[in-house]
Amino acid sequence: MLFGKDFIEYNKFMVQGLFVFIKARVQDRFNQPGSLELKVSKIELLEQVKENAFNNIRLKVKLENVNEALINKLENLINTKTGKSSIEFFVEDEAEKMSVKLFSKKSKVAIDTDFLFELDKITGIEYDLV
Repeated sequence: MLFGKDFIEYNKFMVQGLFVFIKARVQDRFNQPGSLELKVSKIELLEQVKENAFNNIRLKVKLENVNEALINKLENLINTKTGKSSIEFFVEDEAEKMSVKLFSKKSKVAIDTDFLFELDKITGIEYDLV
Protein backbone atom coordinates (compact mmCIF):
# COMPACT_ATOMS: atom_id res chain seq x y z
CA MET A 1 0.00 0.00 0.00
CA LEU A 2 1.12 3.51 -0.73
CA PHE A 3 0.23 6.59 1.30
CA GLY A 4 0.92 10.34 1.19
CA LYS A 5 3.78 11.45 -1.03
CA ASP A 6 4.50 7.87 -2.13
CA PHE A 7 0.96 7.51 -3.49
CA ILE A 8 1.17 10.84 -5.34
CA GLU A 9 4.52 9.91 -6.88
CA TYR A 10 3.82 6.29 -7.81
CA ASN A 11 0.05 5.98 -8.42
CA LYS A 12 0.58 6.32 -12.21
CA PHE A 13 2.21 2.87 -12.14
CA MET A 14 -0.82 1.20 -10.50
CA VAL A 15 -2.39 -0.03 -13.72
CA GLN A 16 -3.45 -3.63 -14.21
CA GLY A 17 -1.22 -5.37 -16.77
CA LEU A 18 1.62 -2.83 -16.51
CA PHE A 19 5.00 -4.44 -15.87
CA VAL A 20 7.04 -2.50 -13.34
CA PHE A 21 10.32 -2.79 -11.45
CA ILE A 22 10.03 -1.88 -7.76
CA LYS A 23 12.98 -1.09 -5.51
CA ALA A 24 12.08 -1.15 -1.80
CA ARG A 25 13.47 -1.86 1.65
CA VAL A 26 12.09 -3.32 4.85
CA GLN A 27 12.25 -0.89 7.76
CA ASP A 28 10.76 -0.29 11.21
CA ARG A 29 7.26 1.18 11.05
CA PHE A 30 7.12 4.78 12.33
CA ASN A 31 6.10 4.93 16.03
CA GLN A 32 5.48 1.17 16.14
CA PRO A 33 8.59 -0.58 17.55
CA GLY A 34 8.86 -4.22 16.50
CA SER A 35 6.54 -3.70 13.53
CA LEU A 36 7.99 -3.64 10.01
CA GLU A 37 6.91 -2.04 6.76
CA LEU A 38 7.99 -2.20 3.13
CA LYS A 39 9.13 1.26 2.00
CA VAL A 40 9.13 1.81 -1.79
CA SER A 41 12.06 3.94 -2.97
CA LYS A 42 11.63 3.67 -6.73
CA ILE A 43 9.20 2.36 -9.34
CA GLU A 44 10.08 2.21 -13.06
CA LEU A 45 8.58 0.68 -16.14
CA LEU A 46 10.26 -2.67 -16.66
CA GLU A 47 11.20 -1.84 -20.26
CA GLN A 48 13.12 1.24 -19.08
CA VAL A 49 15.14 -0.66 -16.49
CA LYS A 50 17.57 -1.94 -19.14
CA GLU A 51 18.30 1.59 -20.30
CA ASN A 52 19.00 2.80 -16.77
CA ALA A 53 20.57 -0.31 -15.25
CA PHE A 54 23.48 -0.89 -17.60
CA ASN A 55 26.29 1.61 -18.07
CA ASN A 56 28.34 -0.46 -20.47
CA ILE A 57 28.07 -3.09 -23.18
CA ARG A 58 30.96 -5.37 -24.05
CA LEU A 59 30.96 -6.64 -27.61
CA LYS A 60 33.10 -9.72 -28.28
CA VAL A 61 34.10 -10.83 -31.75
CA LYS A 62 36.55 -13.42 -32.98
CA LEU A 63 39.28 -12.05 -35.23
CA GLU A 64 38.28 -14.32 -38.12
CA ASN A 65 34.76 -12.81 -38.05
CA VAL A 66 35.96 -9.22 -38.41
CA ASN A 67 35.24 -7.93 -41.90
CA GLU A 68 33.90 -4.83 -43.59
CA ALA A 69 30.30 -6.07 -43.57
CA LEU A 70 30.38 -6.71 -39.81
CA ILE A 71 31.95 -3.33 -39.13
CA ASN A 72 29.32 -1.57 -41.28
CA LYS A 73 26.44 -3.36 -39.53
CA LEU A 74 27.79 -2.44 -36.09
CA GLU A 75 28.47 1.14 -37.11
CA ASN A 76 24.93 1.57 -38.51
CA LEU A 77 23.35 0.06 -35.40
CA ILE A 78 25.41 2.20 -33.02
CA ASN A 79 24.66 5.36 -35.00
CA THR A 80 20.89 4.72 -34.98
CA LYS A 81 20.70 3.82 -31.28
CA THR A 82 22.62 6.62 -29.59
CA GLY A 83 22.31 6.81 -25.83
CA LYS A 84 24.34 6.99 -22.63
CA SER A 85 25.94 3.53 -22.34
CA SER A 86 29.63 3.05 -23.18
CA ILE A 87 30.82 0.48 -25.69
CA GLU A 88 33.82 -1.82 -25.31
CA PHE A 89 35.03 -4.11 -28.09
CA PHE A 90 37.01 -7.26 -27.47
CA VAL A 91 38.66 -8.77 -30.54
CA GLU A 92 39.80 -12.30 -29.76
CA ASP A 93 42.43 -14.28 -31.66
CA GLU A 94 42.01 -17.89 -30.55
CA ALA A 95 45.02 -19.14 -32.55
CA GLU A 96 47.38 -16.74 -30.79
CA LYS A 97 45.41 -16.85 -27.53
CA MET A 98 45.19 -13.05 -27.46
CA SER A 99 42.46 -10.52 -26.88
CA VAL A 100 42.55 -6.81 -27.65
CA LYS A 101 40.26 -4.39 -25.85
CA LEU A 102 39.05 -1.37 -27.79
CA PHE A 103 36.60 1.27 -26.65
CA SER A 104 34.73 4.14 -28.17
CA LYS A 105 35.24 7.59 -26.67
CA LYS A 106 32.59 9.37 -28.71
CA SER A 107 29.93 6.75 -29.46
CA LYS A 108 27.46 5.63 -26.81
CA VAL A 109 24.32 3.54 -27.21
CA ALA A 110 20.87 3.18 -25.72
CA ILE A 111 20.62 -0.37 -24.41
CA ASP A 112 16.98 -1.17 -25.05
CA THR A 113 15.01 -4.10 -26.43
CA ASP A 114 15.30 -2.90 -30.03
CA PHE A 115 19.07 -2.46 -29.79
CA LEU A 116 19.59 -5.95 -28.31
CA PHE A 117 17.20 -7.50 -30.88
CA GLU A 118 19.17 -5.95 -33.75
CA LEU A 119 22.48 -6.92 -32.14
CA ASP A 120 21.30 -10.54 -31.88
CA LYS A 121 20.74 -10.53 -35.66
CA ILE A 122 24.44 -9.86 -36.33
CA THR A 123 26.27 -13.17 -36.54
CA GLY A 124 29.66 -13.50 -34.92
CA ILE A 125 28.99 -11.03 -32.08
CA GLU A 126 28.59 -11.89 -28.41
CA TYR A 127 27.83 -9.32 -25.74
CA ASP A 128 27.69 -8.77 -22.00
CA LEU A 129 25.81 -6.01 -20.22
CA VAL A 130 27.61 -4.37 -17.32
